[in-house]
Amino acid sequence: MKLDLTLFLAWLCTTAAWGQTILVQPYLQDAEPDRMTILWETSSGTESTVQYGLTNALGSTATGSEFISDGTARIHTVTINGLTPATTYFYKAVTGAAQSAVFHFKTPALQSAEAETNIVAMSDMQRDASYPNKFWEVVHNGVIQHVTDSLGPDLSEELAMIVIPGDLVDNGGNYASWKSTFFDPANPLFSYVPVYPVLGNHENNSVHYFNYFHPPANGTPGFEEHWWYKDHSNVR
Repeated sequence: MKLDLTLFLAWLCTTAAWGQTILVQPYLQDAEPDRMTILWETSSGTESTVQYGLTNALGSTATGSEFISDGTARIHTVTINGLTPATTYFYKAVTGAAQSAVFHFKTPALQSAEAETNIVAMSDMQRDASYPNKFWEVVHNGVIQHVTDSLGPDLSEELAMIVIPGDLVDNGGNYASWKSTFFDPANPLFSYVPVYPVLGNHENNSVHYFNYFHPPANGTPGFEEHWWYKDHSNVR
């Protein structure tokens, strides 16, 4: 009996170690010329590691923190510091056996450079039962296709940020809808271009909104995550 129990516990540990999956692919937040913040969500697991570098070979590692988002699922946050302005970096997220694909981002130029800035602003992508795939169409047939056709093939090179002034989901308190109706349809846009949302009435001040996003911490004291501002090049 003791041997059976030992084997069972070993099996449970092995299953936990190898059973992680990435629920929400890595997405970029709060970009600065010398740093980038990356978040992702997994089904389980506490490791919060980003491997990054100037080529697909990566070579450097940054670690961060995690917290439970729902059940065993965890949201991971890693901020990479000491980066070079206006530079492309490749990266992937790692939590135990779960590893993302290799994506890349470009750090903003210094404000003094007054670099040209392209911004996409969109809102109210909460799912409409009459048009359930509309947000996917806007992202893939609208934003991504327009950028690649008109500007160039590299989203991180052509776009500085995605700004979303509210109503990301139909009901912010519905945990499952964040993945199925917001993050999944937007994939892979936010893995290449930082996303900057603010609350709308549909978010209902839900804890899920505040769990998923890491905006600039410069809002009114006590409401830092409710509103904020962002400087990019010579734009605020």
